[in-house]
Amino acid sequence: MLQAVCTESSDSVRIISLQTRLSFPFRKVFSNIQARYHRNTLVYASSEKHINEELQEWITVSKQNERYRIESHDAEPRYFNSAISFSVGLLYHYEPQNKSSIFSERLGAYVPIKPTGTSVYEMRQPDGKTNVFTYRNGICTEMQTEMMASRVKFKLNEGK
Repeated sequence: MLQAVCTESSDSVRIISLQTRLSFPFRKVFSNIQARYHRNTLVYASSEKHINEELQEWITVSKQNERYRIESHDAEPRYFNSAISFSVGLLYHYEPQNKSSIFSERLGAYVPIKPTGTSVYEMRQPDGKTNVFTYRNGICTEMQTEMMASRVKFKLNEGK
């Protein structure tokens, strides 16, 4: 199950929430990504991944004046100086037209993205795995990814 929610307020604030719950033999995976945008600029993001209810990785990205502070479970804090206007969380709500890279909240870095067909985009992760996003009328209707040596496909539940 993947639940992707985007809320927008009248004061130019957009909040993205992505929660994923998957079950594999001997493993239950839960991930939670949150992102907050103000005037189309990322101001805060966090990502957590739990396996069998144990926290495996986490990262926070916070805008401090004109740069971002990135903290994670496996590295010293680092800084990033360019404004972030589009991240992975937005992929579930907006088609990434004319983008060659987008910011990954989970990785705290930019990853390449490219069109591979009409309204189909491939995002490549540093480990070589790919995520494929398919859109209809600018809305993501399907996402495929590799996880735990399996290919996983999420489809938009249009019944809600």
